[in-house]
Amino acid sequence: MAPKSNPKALVLIAEGVEEMETVIIIDVLRRANIEVVVAGVDVRSLPIVCSRGVLLSPDVRFESIKSFDKFDVVIVPGGTGSAKIFSENAAVKALLRSTYDSGKILGSLCAGPLALKAAGIPRNTKLTSHPSIKGQLDSVYDYQEDRVVVCKNLITSRGPGTTFEFALTLVEKLVSKEVAVGIATPMFVKHKL
Repeated sequence: MAPKSNPKALVLIAEGVEEMETVIIIDVLRRANIEVVVAGVDVRSLPIVCSRGVLLSPDVRFESIKSFDKFDVVIVPGGTGSAKIFSENAAVKALLRSTYDSGKILGSLCAGPLALKAAGIPRNTKLTSHPSIKGQLDSVYDYQEDRVVVCKNLITSRGPGTTFEFALTLVEKLVSKEVAVGIATPMFVKHKL
């Protein structure tokens, strides 16, 4: 996918989402002037309680989005609680699969790739995840141990400590390498771009 002016990102959150990953992704993408919409999936009450008790409020409820065509990337942060919710939600699984099949960027990290598996992302695709769920993925996918794995339009990463690298990789793919470097440098984030 060629870089686009004014790219739009959809970040999915649900109860038990990993807060560091979520906030870092949103922050880094917004620093790159990427429009980010945070959508709450199966929201029972607001704010959403994250994996470590941090409270986050989505911009919209996932179910209220009429069309996903405007989004250039869909991102599934980690967190075992949210991964379970995403994996059981038919509309989320359909969105993940259609995003992948259309060639748009699909990003996920930590426990989030469990939702990719539930969505039927093709077997033997290269990906990574948090080591704690490797056993649920390595018999289906070409599992990698790298901090960030890019396989065609799928970008995956390992966990909270790799989130800056993951988010900067998204910026590089959506905007440019120069913008990613321009964001990483003043934040003192090490990233091999």
